[in-house]
Amino acid sequence: MDKFTQLVIAEPRNGGVSVDKLISDTPINMDRIVAHYEQEQDFDWERDSITLVDTPEEIDLDASLLDVDNELWNDNKIQFARLLSEIQAAGGFTEELLADLRVSMDLSDAEIFEVVGRADKVFEESKERI
Repeated sequence: MDKFTQLVIAEPRNGGVSVDKLISDTPINMDRIVAHYEQEQDFDWERDSITLVDTPEEIDLDASLLDVDNELWNDNKIQFARLLSEIQAAGGFTEELLADLRVSMDLSDAEIFEVVGRADKVFEESKERI
């Protein structure tokens, strides 16, 4: 059976911050946490504090922005969306191009720009990952 765990940041006012991983065979609740710190750590709740950490953020210090850049560069969905978004931003959807697209794709202008809008949304969302 898996054990119950709870991460706690303990901050006694007289110095020294610690991160403790509490482990138990039974569910961990606030009463048990308080009892532990009062008995084992001589905590004074008037001056000391604890913070419960539900889900710590995992940060890979070996990962670089280059890894993220390569991941994004190799993602066809993002790059195709980026291409359409950038063509739109550069004014590339001229009347001549739209006329050709209407014929070759059998779409109306509204449908073409709906696709471009969806591409722009995908591209904007990908920029939030950086």
